[in-house]
Amino acid sequence: MSFLARGLSNLIGIVAPVVHSFKVLKKPTKPKLIGCLHYWTIYGSLLIVDWFLTTFYISCFIPFYDMFMLTFTLLLAVPHIGFASMMYSKFLAPFLRKYERRIDKITATLVDKAWQYVPVVAMTVPAVMASMVSAFEASTQPTSSQLEIEEMDDADGHRPIILNQSFEIQEDEEEEDGDVFRPIIKREIPDEDDDFVVFPKPMIQRATMRTRRQTRSSSVM
Repeated sequence: MSFLARGLSNLIGIVAPVVHSFKVLKKPTKPKLIGCLHYWTIYGSLLIVDWFLTTFYISCFIPFYDMFMLTFTLLLAVPHIGFASMMYSKFLAPFLRKYERRIDKITATLVDKAWQYVPVVAMTVPAVMASMVSAFEASTQPTSSQLEIEEMDDADGHRPIILNQSFEIQEDEEEEDGDVFRPIIKREIPDEDDDFVVFPKPMIQRATMRTRRQTRSSSVM
């Protein structure tokens, strides 16, 4: 209901008066021009009050606020009633006459300060835009790829054993003065909570290395 009331308020308060003002400007007369100025002055003041009440959440504590805004805008938009002219002459015009000089001083001070800060703003805007562009380019760069290993089961449905193979040179007990490479296999059974399984590599067969002395002795024999 609130959304519908807001939409109707904008339709009645902006679209219809724009069309009416266009028709008045085609064949302007003094009474019609004064009526249009009264309407837009009151409607602009209403928008300022509505912005203040909405920004500080005061409108949330006013019951039927949106319906009140819709009714007030409808009364303003109908030119034959003369509600906008009455609101201007009774409330807005006396308020502006009373505080006109103060409003002019505040407006002139704000305009002067705004012109003073224009060069600073003009110098900082390119730097801010460049930093935003660099941040955007940095965010779009691809990150380092991560290795993903899927969990797999073997054909029998059993979890395979992880084999950690390492090699070291040891002396062979059967052959004298011979060095051999023996694979030292460490068997580790993974826990049930492990996220991945590595299938065992095929075992490397035992390979012996003969020394030069054994080679010479065998050749002599």
